[in-house]
Amino acid sequence: MRVNWIAFLWGFAEATLFFIVPEVWLSYCAKDSLRKGLRACAFSLIGALLGGALMYFWGRADLRHAIGAVEMVPSISLDMMDYVYMQLSKQPGWAIFLGSLAGIPSKTYAAQAHAVGLSLWFFLLISIPARLIRFVIVTIATHYSLRSVVNAGSKRSKTTLLLTGWAIFYGFYFYKTIW
Repeated sequence: MRVNWIAFLWGFAEATLFFIVPEVWLSYCAKDSLRKGLRACAFSLIGALLGGALMYFWGRADLRHAIGAVEMVPSISLDMMDYVYMQLSKQPGWAIFLGSLAGIPSKTYAAQAHAVGLSLWFFLLISIPARLIRFVIVTIATHYSLRSVVNAGSKRSKTTLLLTGWAIFYGFYFYKTIW
């Protein structure tokens, strides 16, 4: 049960101002049990939707400060926020869906969704598949990759490989988005 609460809180935190994706925790949950990882995906999605709703309401109430806070998150820039706004204005559903899959933080869309005339319900409805597809793909891929690469009984090896993979991912991601 603790695993699911962590998934919920991580999904909520990342949807607001935390900058490490829930997939880090979801992949950890899935390293030994696919079922445990997929259950955690559901909890993470619920947390992410609530966090997205909070960001939506913040953007609706005080767009300038909401955008300012989101821009302070590592790897989010004014250029990214401008790009998201432009995409939301043109094709809101596709922007949210494809942006999530492309690694653009959902919080950038949530904070600006009301400004381009999107309802909260539309934003949340599109966010469900956008987030869940990513969560499930990473969870399943992690489970089967670790199962095929590392001896099934070696939890320490799986954890080490998993953490190394995420460190490399974030090293590359921050290098790409910050410099």
